[in-house]
Amino acid sequence: MNIPLKQPKIRLPKDALARIDVGQSFAEYDLIRTKQEAFVKTPAINAALDSSHSKCFFVGRRGTGKTAITYYLVATQKTAVQLIPQIFDIIHLPGNLSDFKDTRQRPFKTLVNCFQRSLQDEVVSLWIKNNHFKFNDKKPILNRERNLIENFDFDTRMMKLVEDTFDVLYKPNEKEWLRQINRVKEISIEMNESRESEAWDFKLLIDRIDESWNGSDEAVILLMALMHACVQTIASFRSIRPLLFLRENIFERIRQIDNEFARLETAVVSLDWSREQLLELIEKRLNLPFNSKLPLGGTTWEYFF
Repeated sequence: MNIPLKQPKIRLPKDALARIDVGQSFAEYDLIRTKQEAFVKTPAINAALDSSHSKCFFVGRRGTGKTAITYYLVATQKTAVQLIPQIFDIIHLPGNLSDFKDTRQRPFKTLVNCFQRSLQDEVVSLWIKNNHFKFNDKKPILNRERNLIENFDFDTRMMKLVEDTFDVLYKPNEKEWLRQINRVKEISIEMNESRESEAWDFKLLIDRIDESWNGSDEAVILLMALMHACVQTIASFRSIRPLLFLRENIFERIRQIDNEFARLETAVVSLDWSREQLLELIEKRLNLPFNSKLPLGGTTWEYFF
């Protein structure tokens, strides 16, 4: 005869419920983000951590963990840097907006080029801050970029590049425009020659786009150009890995107008959560205040609920 074993009485720590903090609904205001033991290793985090991964767009609804991933990367990797651009309601594109909707034409190519160059200069500025790089006569192209690197941040640099490059495009000054466009390739060569190790390889975590997002067609064109710049940059540079975190509704705006959207779609990581991952997230947060942790996998949930 099988005698059922008596289930052990569940004893929670004193004032357990009062000590629990499950966090804020907005990750940027959530102090728990600083505690690595609260993070769940999702496929999206693994893709962001893998430097050989070609995926660079992390797309999900509000609350699916986009900003949380950026905080985790910054906390765990010295070469991960947050970038929060404010230019999407500041830069005003010259000429007719319809000229920018064809990704194969000069206006859009010029805009993509400006984004690539601003990303390049941003990483060189990080090299300087980390004592990897100093300007010298052997790097004439980077020396010419010195003003943009040292005296501008990403947003103001981008504004300056758009102003200067489109000025020669619409004059028109074919020779000078071509020289400006070729600068990205020249910078790439010197950056690759300067790079000495993986310590020179930086992840640029481009997040919180909606903070400067006004929903205009002009903002969509700017974001579309940034996305193409990210794809081209990852394919061309060892030392720059831009990762762009986007809300689904904003990403859909790009889908509607981009005539080369298939190129972007191959670089997308969806921030989907399984039931098991959600359970792990809740259980880790329930366990945070206590020295003795309850087992994961459903046990913690059963103790509390």
